Amino acid sequence: MAVVAWLVYSNIHTRNQLNAAKSQSSSQTSTQQLINKVGVLVQLPTGETPTVATVNDASKLKTQQFFAHAQDGDKVLIYSKAGRAVLYRPSTNKIIEYTEVNFTNTPSTSTPNQ
Repeated sequence: MAVVAWLVYSNIHTRNQLNAAKSQSSSQTSTQQLINKVGVLVQLPTGETPTVATVNDASKLKTQQFFAHAQDGDKVLIYSKAGRAVLYRPSTNKIIEYTEVNFTNTPSTSTPNQ
């Protein structure tokens, strides 16, 4: 009985690992497809893979200039090393915004004790 339980567990564990690997591969493929589509429209930074996000609630982002014209479903590609961000609309295949971004933390200035 213990052997059967171990075989079932091993089978399920292996299947879960394969599904996770397929999901990761699928995610990498869809990211590369997105990069390829956007790269036809604008010169993208090279040497790094962007962080990709999807705009899910554009109304919450409207106060930020970069997202002023964003719509739900738009994609954001963030190139942190190059300091660039792209707002892309897949439904119309257009770049909505392309800007520089600064990810460095600026140290707070303090007055020395006198």
